[in-house]
Amino acid sequence: MKILFIIPLFIILLFGKTIDKIVMIVNEIPITSYDIEKTIKIVGDKEKAIEILISDALIKAEIKKRGIYIDNFDIESKMEEIAKNNNMSLFQFKNYLLENGKFEEFKEKIQKQLEIEKLLNPADLRVSENDIKDYYKTHKKEFKIFQVIKGISYSSTNKQLLLEIRKNPMFSNLDVKSEDVVLESNSTNPKLMEILSKIPNSQFSPILPFPKEYKMFFISEKSGESYLPLKLVSGKIFQKLLAEKKELAFKNLKERLKSKAKIREIGKIPL
Repeated sequence: MKILFIIPLFIILLFGKTIDKIVMIVNEIPITSYDIEKTIKIVGDKEKAIEILISDALIKAEIKKRGIYIDNFDIESKMEEIAKNNNMSLFQFKNYLLENGKFEEFKEKIQKQLEIEKLLNPADLRVSENDIKDYYKTHKKEFKIFQVIKGISYSSTNKQLLLEIRKNPMFSNLDVKSEDVVLESNSTNPKLMEILSKIPNSQFSPILPFPKEYKMFFISEKSGESYLPLKLVSGKIFQKLLAEKKELAFKNLKERLKSKAKIREIGKIPL
């Protein structure tokens, strides 16, 4: 008769790696030794890792307390808004994320972002027309463009081929179309002119998604400085100011939650 020896799971864990255990509870949200060790590897500092985990736990607890729920429709709507701001359809944007292996990660990021937004006081997020005008006046250099940009345009449905050209400008492939271009501000998409205006001469632009292909530009010469008008950049300024207000409001929220938090250490925190 064969005798079976059953080895307790905790023994396997003991000899395989550090046993994962709850070492801290923040407003009934547990933080484990594994959470801390994993976060330390990312941020490189124990105190910073603990601070991040406590903040995350406080936010999770507050979301649960308020009954905040984000569904797929909310996420899709936000993705569509982001796609539109980048001159893409939702389908194109999703494909772009899938091709780069970032679709699920991006969805999770949007969900967290929307949850946090629902926690914030709308009064703290107001951006007025005067705020936008003042920013434009004091940061006008950000909106400088050139009236004429000369260079070479590379286009392909295969993004990897354009990456090869960035590494080796002498690289050639039949699936890459290249041509000399002269882009003028009065006949070219202002957003594209804004991006290319910031690229130094003799350098490549980022690889940009277009409706049916990817494009990249090598900048050889720029001339005729001008500035994008306020009406074309007001949306961009609004988003920037709104992001700053959200960041400040979120910081204040975390400080308020932490001042009222119930934090208990119930185990030894990993070194």
